[in-house]
Amino acid sequence: MALISQGFASLTSSIFSSGRAEDVTFSLSSIRISLPVKAATVDIQSLRNYNSRQPISRLPIELLCDIFTTYVNDPTRSRVDRPTPLVSRLSKADPTLLGQVCSHWRTVAIKLPNLWTSIFIENPVKTHVYLTQTWLERAAGQPLHITLWDSGDLRSMGCILTVLASYSQFWKKLELRLPLDLVPHFWNITKLPRKCDMLEALEFMPLGAVSPLLQQYDMGNPGWDRRYLRDIWSFFYTSSVLSDIIWIGRFDDFLHDKTPYDQLQTVRLHSNQQYLDVQDAVGFIARFPKLQHLNTGVSFTSQHLSFKSLTTTPFVMEHLHTLYLWARVSLSFAFSHLTLPALKDLTISSMSGGDLLLDHCTLKEFFHRSKCQLERLVYADDKLTNDDLNALLLLPELQSLRSLECTAKIQDSTIRALLASQLDGSSSILPLLESICFEACEATDGLLSMMVLSRKPTLMNLDLRPEVEFGPIDAELLQPYG
Repeated sequence: MALISQGFASLTSSIFSSGRAEDVTFSLSSIRISLPVKAATVDIQSLRNYNSRQPISRLPIELLCDIFTTYVNDPTRSRVDRPTPLVSRLSKADPTLLGQVCSHWRTVAIKLPNLWTSIFIENPVKTHVYLTQTWLERAAGQPLHITLWDSGDLRSMGCILTVLASYSQFWKKLELRLPLDLVPHFWNITKLPRKCDMLEALEFMPLGAVSPLLQQYDMGNPGWDRRYLRDIWSFFYTSSVLSDIIWIGRFDDFLHDKTPYDQLQTVRLHSNQQYLDVQDAVGFIARFPKLQHLNTGVSFTSQHLSFKSLTTTPFVMEHLHTLYLWARVSLSFAFSHLTLPALKDLTISSMSGGDLLLDHCTLKEFFHRSKCQLERLVYADDKLTNDDLNALLLLPELQSLRSLECTAKIQDSTIRALLASQLDGSSSILPLLESICFEACEATDGLLSMMVLSRKPTLMNLDLRPEVEFGPIDAELLQPYG
């Protein structure tokens, strides 16, 4: 019960200080709340006993609704483990508690649909079935954000799935980790004519009995039947507004004639067993004319997707602004066939100890051709030389960079390049840089400190890791940066 009093106190404080109640036609300064001195120990009965005599019971409905809404949207930094449903995995908020304080609060909470539009359930049990039904009824047809994670109680989870499916036309965001044993049941309750017309964002993960990282150990489970999984994905694809998707599993399950390539804007392709083939990657990207964000792995594979590039010349992806590539092979072929004028955020990460991911000439030509203004670069390739990195940092397309992260060994030449300044004292290259992360520094003692000091106050975040240890000068001056 302390959770209610503490949470409410902090929320009312934040609302009043933010000025969100300025339109309320009464003086907030006249409010005096005479709760017991030890507010943190107040229980529900205490609140009931005091409520009828306190000004807080006379708060306008509009303000009370604002307070309740802020309560359910108030995040926490720590993971929350609660036996009851919550509004998200990063929140302590449970709107059912609001109905336990007094009849007035209960009436307001029940009639405020936006308190009930988000539900997070981890390891569901029998008591969650009724709560889920009640929760969704109170949402009153508003778009729903639903997270349902794996369970050992298959019967209860099956019942919850049935309840959720009856509201599928209101799903807006769905994150579902589904045990394989329940795949046939979910397939059965999501058959046509059932649709999910409002669905915009989706993560659907079929889980093996061992773990999602060891799915191959459970391949005999009927839940892997291609008919079930293809039909389930086809059900999700009935949404004409689906734009954000995380694909996990076998390509054939979710990439087929029902896949809405033309409308997807965010694609994250996560597979423990399959990467995009290096020859398929370019043609795969070209399938999504509205693509803005792509996160995928690239490798050699024997399972081609028939997504070969239809042209030998680079093609333009006008909207792609975020590209994360995790590669086991050279990416030169992909970057020589792409032009990305909107690119702002680029991550290139080597997943093997093989050859260089990208030759400098290919990457330089890509940036010159794209004419983008990159703001964030993560270059995770230990084979990258300082000479190539230095040449890269001089490119005009990188002068808008605000965040730089690199895993290659950083030596004096790169630090001196970042030290260079113009006549007015401003940095000659990457003048807007706010964040630096170098995972392997091997520089002359004092040089790193000079570079950092020369970039103040623009440089705000710093993560420098020495190959061995910092020298005495850098150790002292860089200590405030951790």
